[in-house]
Amino acid sequence: VAAGEVVREPGRSSGRGRPPMLYRAGEDSVLYRQLARALAKQLDDSTDPELIAHAAERWADAIEDNPPASSVDEAVAQAVAALDQLGFAAQASPIGDSVTLRHCPYADLIRDQPVICDIHTALLGDLLDRTGQPVAVGDMEVWAAPGMCRAHLTRADRTPARVIPGTPEPEPTTRRGPTKKNRK
Repeated sequence: VAAGEVVREPGRSSGRGRPPMLYRAGEDSVLYRQLARALAKQLDDSTDPELIAHAAERWADAIEDNPPASSVDEAVAQAVAALDQLGFAAQASPIGDSVTLRHCPYADLIRDQPVICDIHTALLGDLLDRTGQPVAVGDMEVWAAPGMCRAHLTRADRTPARVIPGTPEPEPTTRRGPTKKNRK
């Protein structure tokens, strides 16, 4: 920890007492840099759907305690807990229709290897699929806000009565200061 090879941070509290301490490789550690290089070499700018699905499946296989769920809410909670175990600081929305990832252990690699986001999305989809419940990933907003991604879920038990479309996205504008018209 003192050398920066390992980062120690409190995890989510699951009841009374102190929260558990979690450890992960520090971004400046030699081990982290070696793993990052190995991952980049393995991915090699691939966007092959089979590679993405296989990587997600193998990752999901490594997660312990991923039993079938008895409800869609339980399925979402299990997927969030699994992503938390992997260091994503995941959180479900209050109605369980999206999952926010507030920390990406691979954030430093995303710019050069954007396929990592596809693997994370497929991982969440695989975790949800394994629960046996009718819930899936609809889409993933990568960097929806700085340091945060959001997966929108499709759930058979949550269909709105009506959806009212919003206005189209505004065109970006630049402010150049007051014009002759609006100068006072």
